[in-house]
Amino acid sequence: MIKFEKSLNAFSKPNFNTVLKQQLLDLNIDYMPLYKLTTQGGKIDNKNINFSIYSSKELERCIQIKIAVFFDELVAGCSCGDPIIKIANNSEMFLQINNLTAEINFKII
Repeated sequence: MIKFEKSLNAFSKPNFNTVLKQQLLDLNIDYMPLYKLTTQGGKIDNKNINFSIYSSKELERCIQIKIAVFFDELVAGCSCGDPIIKIANNSEMFLQINNLTAEINFKII
């Protein structure tokens, strides 16, 4: 499991959003459910991903953060000579950080 210990420790501090966003940018995209958000069956361009943090609150067992994810989907052309098409995409999701273990979980809204 992936752990966001830095973000958990920064919660309720002024630098929380900065720390969280950096951990999200450093995260291997394979750990995020972005493949479920593709509209053309393409692949995610891991070079062009960004995040906005909307809100965060502490629940009984976790910190729940509402985020927006912005990414490009790469879709192959119909034939060998067609160029790859980039489709701008975005989605909102919840990121949960377990209060005890710092393990993360994503939930698409």
